[in-house]
Amino acid sequence: MAYDQNIPQSTDLLSQSQADIQQNFAAIQTFIEVNHDTFASATEGKHKFVSLPQGTVSGTFPLETTATELGLYCKTDGANPALYLRPPSQAVGVTTDDINIMYSINAASGETILPSGIKMKWGTGTINAGSNTSGAITYYSAFTTALYSLQISPYGSRATGAAQDYVLNVWEQGLANFKVTRTNAYIGTASTFYYLAIGI
Repeated sequence: MAYDQNIPQSTDLLSQSQADIQQNFAAIQTFIEVNHDTFASATEGKHKFVSLPQGTVSGTFPLETTATELGLYCKTDGANPALYLRPPSQAVGVTTDDINIMYSINAASGETILPSGIKMKWGTGTINAGSNTSGAITYYSAFTTALYSLQISPYGSRATGAAQDYVLNVWEQGLANFKVTRTNAYIGTASTFYYLAIGI
Protein backbone atom coordinates (compact mmCIF):
# COMPACT_ATOMS: atom_id res chain seq x y z
CA MET A 1 0.00 0.00 0.00
CA ALA A 2 1.49 3.33 -1.10
CA TYR A 3 2.19 6.16 1.33
CA ASP A 4 1.69 9.68 -0.02
CA GLN A 5 3.60 12.32 1.93
CA ASN A 6 1.96 15.16 0.00
CA ILE A 7 -1.52 14.84 1.48
CA PRO A 8 -3.58 16.55 2.59
CA GLN A 9 -2.95 19.74 0.65
CA SER A 10 -4.12 23.08 2.05
CA THR A 11 -6.78 23.25 -0.64
CA ASP A 12 -8.12 19.70 -0.03
CA LEU A 13 -11.53 19.04 1.41
CA LEU A 14 -11.84 16.26 3.98
CA SER A 15 -14.52 14.60 1.91
CA GLN A 16 -12.11 14.48 -1.01
CA SER A 17 -8.99 13.47 0.97
CA GLN A 18 -10.51 10.94 3.35
CA ALA A 19 -9.58 7.91 1.24
CA ASP A 20 -5.99 9.15 0.78
CA ILE A 21 -5.58 9.84 4.52
CA GLN A 22 -6.93 6.39 5.38
CA GLN A 23 -4.50 4.91 2.90
CA ASN A 24 -1.66 6.71 4.66
CA PHE A 25 -2.78 5.44 8.08
CA ALA A 26 -2.92 1.90 6.69
CA ALA A 27 0.56 2.30 5.19
CA ILE A 28 1.92 3.53 8.54
CA GLN A 29 0.45 0.51 10.32
CA THR A 30 1.98 -1.81 7.73
CA PHE A 31 5.32 -0.09 8.30
CA ILE A 32 5.06 -0.38 12.10
CA GLU A 33 4.14 -4.06 11.99
CA VAL A 34 7.35 -5.03 10.22
CA ASN A 35 9.37 -6.65 13.05
CA HIS A 36 7.26 -4.86 15.73
CA ASP A 37 4.16 -5.60 17.77
CA THR A 38 1.26 -3.58 16.46
CA PHE A 39 -0.79 -0.66 17.80
CA ALA A 40 -2.86 -1.23 20.98
CA SER A 41 -1.20 -4.55 21.84
CA ALA A 42 0.25 -5.04 25.33
CA THR A 43 3.74 -4.83 23.84
CA GLU A 44 3.08 -2.27 21.09
CA GLY A 45 6.15 -0.77 19.47
CA LYS A 46 8.53 -3.39 20.85
CA HIS A 47 10.74 -5.34 18.49
CA LYS A 48 9.85 -8.94 17.63
CA PHE A 49 13.30 -9.20 16.10
CA VAL A 50 15.78 -6.99 14.24
CA SER A 51 16.63 -7.60 10.61
CA LEU A 52 19.37 -5.58 8.93
CA PRO A 53 19.48 -5.49 5.12
CA GLN A 54 22.89 -6.06 3.61
CA GLY A 55 24.53 -2.76 2.73
CA THR A 56 27.36 -1.70 0.49
CA VAL A 57 30.33 0.20 1.93
CA SER A 58 30.46 3.05 -0.55
CA GLY A 59 29.43 6.68 -0.64
CA THR A 60 27.73 7.53 2.64
CA PHE A 61 27.46 3.96 4.03
CA PRO A 62 27.97 3.31 6.84
CA LEU A 63 27.04 6.57 8.48
CA GLU A 64 29.06 8.64 10.92
CA THR A 65 29.07 7.76 14.63
CA THR A 66 29.58 10.47 17.23
CA ALA A 67 31.69 10.15 20.39
CA THR A 68 28.65 8.78 22.27
CA GLU A 69 27.28 6.40 19.61
CA LEU A 70 27.79 2.85 18.35
CA GLY A 71 26.68 1.51 14.99
CA LEU A 72 25.51 -1.94 13.96
CA TYR A 73 25.13 -2.92 10.30
CA CYS A 74 25.20 -5.85 7.91
CA LYS A 75 27.56 -6.27 4.97
CA THR A 76 29.08 -9.08 2.95
CA ASP A 77 32.15 -10.79 4.38
CA GLY A 78 33.31 -13.19 1.71
CA ALA A 79 30.17 -14.87 0.41
CA ASN A 80 27.97 -14.39 3.48
CA PRO A 81 26.32 -11.45 5.26
CA ALA A 82 27.98 -10.56 8.56
CA LEU A 83 27.17 -8.26 11.47
CA TYR A 84 29.60 -5.37 12.03
CA LEU A 85 30.04 -3.22 15.13
CA ARG A 86 30.98 0.40 14.43
CA PRO A 87 32.84 2.14 17.30
CA PRO A 88 32.32 5.77 18.34
CA SER A 89 33.76 8.74 16.46
CA GLN A 90 33.91 7.19 12.98
CA ALA A 91 33.63 9.36 9.88
CA VAL A 92 31.21 8.64 7.05
CA GLY A 93 32.41 5.78 4.84
CA VAL A 94 35.51 4.98 6.95
CA THR A 95 35.36 1.33 8.06
CA THR A 96 38.93 0.48 9.12
CA ASP A 97 37.99 0.20 12.83
CA ASP A 98 34.68 -1.60 12.30
CA ILE A 99 34.62 -5.14 13.76
CA ASN A 100 33.00 -8.20 12.18
CA ILE A 101 31.51 -9.61 15.39
CA MET A 102 30.51 -12.86 13.65
CA TYR A 103 33.98 -13.67 12.33
CA SER A 104 35.28 -17.11 13.24
CA ILE A 105 37.44 -19.75 11.61
CA ASN A 106 35.87 -22.89 13.06
CA ALA A 107 38.71 -25.33 12.57
CA ALA A 108 41.34 -27.22 14.57
CA SER A 109 43.61 -24.25 13.90
CA GLY A 110 41.37 -21.20 13.96
CA GLU A 111 40.60 -17.77 15.32
CA THR A 112 37.84 -15.34 16.25
CA ILE A 113 37.47 -11.63 17.03
CA LEU A 114 35.41 -10.48 20.02
CA PRO A 115 33.24 -7.32 19.84
CA SER A 116 35.88 -5.53 21.93
CA GLY A 117 38.45 -6.13 19.17
CA ILE A 118 40.34 -8.75 21.18
CA LYS A 119 41.51 -11.65 19.00
CA MET A 120 41.68 -15.28 20.09
CA LYS A 121 43.66 -17.91 18.17
CA TRP A 122 43.95 -21.65 18.87
CA GLY A 123 45.42 -24.84 17.52
CA THR A 124 47.77 -27.75 18.22
CA GLY A 125 51.46 -28.49 17.99
CA THR A 126 54.04 -31.20 18.67
CA ILE A 127 57.57 -31.59 19.95
CA ASN A 128 58.93 -34.70 18.27
CA ALA A 129 60.54 -37.53 20.21
CA GLY A 130 64.25 -36.87 20.65
CA SER A 131 63.83 -33.09 20.31
CA ASN A 132 63.63 -30.42 22.97
CA THR A 133 61.98 -27.77 20.76
CA SER A 134 59.03 -27.68 18.41
CA GLY A 135 59.15 -26.10 15.01
CA ALA A 136 57.53 -22.70 14.62
CA ILE A 137 53.82 -22.96 15.39
CA THR A 138 52.13 -20.44 13.08
CA TYR A 139 48.79 -18.83 13.91
CA TYR A 140 45.96 -18.92 11.37
CA SER A 141 46.82 -15.24 10.86
CA ALA A 142 49.23 -12.97 12.69
CA PHE A 143 48.27 -10.60 15.47
CA THR A 144 48.47 -6.99 14.34
CA THR A 145 49.68 -5.13 17.44
CA ALA A 146 50.34 -7.22 20.55
CA LEU A 147 50.23 -10.69 22.07
CA TYR A 148 48.77 -10.55 25.60
CA SER A 149 48.65 -14.19 26.64
CA LEU A 150 49.70 -17.58 25.27
CA GLN A 151 48.71 -20.79 27.03
CA ILE A 152 49.82 -24.33 26.14
CA SER A 153 48.25 -27.55 27.43
CA PRO A 154 49.90 -30.93 26.82
CA TYR A 155 47.47 -33.72 25.97
CA GLY A 156 47.43 -37.43 25.17
CA SER A 157 48.45 -40.51 27.11
CA ARG A 158 52.04 -41.29 28.07
CA ALA A 159 52.87 -44.82 26.91
CA THR A 160 56.64 -44.53 27.36
CA GLY A 161 59.16 -41.99 28.59
CA ALA A 162 58.98 -39.81 31.67
CA ALA A 163 56.24 -37.52 32.88
CA GLN A 164 58.73 -34.66 32.57
CA ASP A 165 58.67 -35.15 28.79
CA TYR A 166 55.36 -33.24 28.98
CA VAL A 167 56.59 -30.26 31.00
CA LEU A 168 56.56 -27.56 28.32
CA ASN A 169 57.39 -23.87 28.05
CA VAL A 170 56.66 -21.23 25.44
CA TRP A 171 59.75 -19.95 23.67
CA GLU A 172 60.32 -17.26 21.04
CA GLN A 173 56.74 -16.01 20.96
CA GLY A 174 55.86 -13.36 18.40
CA LEU A 175 52.87 -11.88 16.57
CA ALA A 176 52.87 -14.57 13.85
CA ASN A 177 54.21 -17.70 15.54
CA PHE A 178 55.95 -19.22 18.55
CA LYS A 179 57.93 -22.26 19.64
CA VAL A 180 57.61 -24.62 22.57
CA THR A 181 60.54 -26.16 24.42
CA ARG A 182 61.27 -28.67 27.18
CA THR A 183 64.29 -29.75 29.26
CA ASN A 184 67.05 -31.54 27.33
CA ALA A 185 67.02 -34.44 29.79
CA TYR A 186 63.37 -35.24 29.01
CA ILE A 187 62.89 -35.74 25.30
CA GLY A 188 62.14 -39.45 25.14
CA THR A 189 58.64 -39.22 23.71
CA ALA A 190 56.73 -36.91 21.42
CA SER A 191 54.66 -34.32 23.26
CA THR A 192 51.53 -32.88 21.68
CA PHE A 193 49.81 -29.76 22.99
CA TYR A 194 46.91 -27.36 22.49
CA TYR A 195 47.48 -23.61 22.47
CA LEU A 196 45.27 -20.59 23.05
CA ALA A 197 46.58 -17.11 22.29
CA ILE A 198 44.96 -13.75 23.06
CA GLY A 199 45.96 -10.38 21.64
CA ILE A 200 45.09 -7.64 19.16
